[in-house]
Amino acid sequence: MHNYSVNNSRAIPIILVAASLFAVLCPAASRAFSQDRATSRVALVEDQEHATFRFMIDGNEVARLDDDGLHVVRNIEYGGSLADTGSGDAGHSKENAP
Repeated sequence: MHNYSVNNSRAIPIILVAASLFAVLCPAASRAFSQDRATSRVALVEDQEHATFRFMIDGNEVARLDDDGLHVVRNIEYGGSLADTGSGDAGHSKENAP
């Protein structure tokens, strides 16, 4: 028997959205880090003071990932579906599920 908190029930959709956002922004962020910072339009900023990753485009924070979850300033567009599978599956793959 596992004891999961209510926050874990949001983990799967947050992880899916975060993974999609990383997949889109990280290649661009990697290119931005290899260029001069003054000319970079896209950046992934690691904020150790606030334990946060900040997604920056044209100098504006467009998303933030912290211990509360993923925070997006504008819209999220995706082609699949998001499903809340409940706290019982949070953090476990189907193969390793009890």
